[in-house]
Amino acid sequence: MVARIGVLLLPWFLVGPASGAEESLVPPADGKPVLQLDAGGPMAAVTALAFAPDGKTLYVGGYDKIVRAWVRDEKSGKFTAGAAYHIPIGPGLNGLINAVAVSPDGKQLAVAGSGAVRVSAGFGDTGLIVPLPGRLTPAMEKDWGAVYLFDLEKENDAVRPLRAHRGPVLRLTFLPALKDKPPLLVSVGREGTDKVAVRLWDAAKGELLAEKDDLPDPGGNEPPGLAAWHTGPEDKDVGVATALATDLSRPDRKDAPPGRLFFWNVNKDDLKSWKLDGQFFTNSAAFRPGKSFEGVLFTADARAKSGSR
Repeated sequence: MVARIGVLLLPWFLVGPASGAEESLVPPADGKPVLQLDAGGPMAAVTALAFAPDGKTLYVGGYDKIVRAWVRDEKSGKFTAGAAYHIPIGPGLNGLINAVAVSPDGKQLAVAGSGAVRVSAGFGDTGLIVPLPGRLTPAMEKDWGAVYLFDLEKENDAVRPLRAHRGPVLRLTFLPALKDKPPLLVSVGREGTDKVAVRLWDAAKGELLAEKDDLPDPGGNEPPGLAAWHTGPEDKDVGVATALATDLSRPDRKDAPPGRLFFWNVNKDDLKSWKLDGQFFTNSAAFRPGKSFEGVLFTADARAKSGSR
C-alpha cells in the first residue's frame, strides 16, 4: 500500500459555537493546514474497537487520533477501509482516542480520549505544554474531556460535543436499546489527581442526565472496566458498574488495595464500592442477567478470577 501525504485542516468547523455562548464548544483552530501522512490504516497504537450492531462495520481508534470504519465483505470476509471520523487534534497527546462506542441502533458513534485543549501549543509552535489539573480554565478542562457524538446517518461533519468531563475520558458504553427510552451513553474519566467521574447522557438530545464525579481514583494505568444496564422504564433507571485498578508500582500506592468495584444506582443516586484484597488487579466489569454485576479480576500473571455483587 502506498502512503499518501495530504493536507488536513483542523476540524474546527465540525461544531460551531452555541448561540449566545461566550466560548466555543470546541477549541478554536488557527486555520493553518497541517500535513498528514495517510497510510490507509492505523498509524499508531490502537486503543479502542467497536463493532456496529450488524457486525459488518468495525470502528477503530487510537493514538493516530482518527476513527476509521472497516467494512467486512460478506463473501470474502475481508475488511476494507471505509469512512474516517475526525475530532479536534493538536500535537503530542492532544486528540488521542481512548474509547469508541456505537449505539444499539447503529446510528451514533461516540468518541473520546484526551481531547485537544484550547490555548495550548499548536503544530507550528516550539516547546511543550502538557495539561495539568488545577492549571486549566473550566473551558480547557472540558476540552480535555469532551465526548464527540457522530450522527452516522448524516455527513461526516454531523457531530456534537458532550461537555462535562474535566479530564481525559477512559471508557464509553451505550446501554442496550429499550422501548420508550432514548439512546443512553455512559462515560468514565479522570478528574483532577485523585477522582474518577461517571456520567450518564441522553444521546438523542446530547444532554447530561446524571453524574457521579467523586469516585476515589486508585491510580492505575489500566483503563477501567465499564458495564451499564436498565433497571426500569424511566430514563435514569440505570445501573452502572465500573472496575478501577491500582498502580501498585507507585510508592504512594504500595499499601492500597489492588482495585475497587463500584456500583452506581443512578435513579437513587446510590453508590456502593468494594475494596478487593489480595494480589488481584481489577480492570473489567460485565453485566449478567439476574446479577447486579460481575467483576473480572486479573492477577499479575494474567490468570482471571471472577465474582459478583
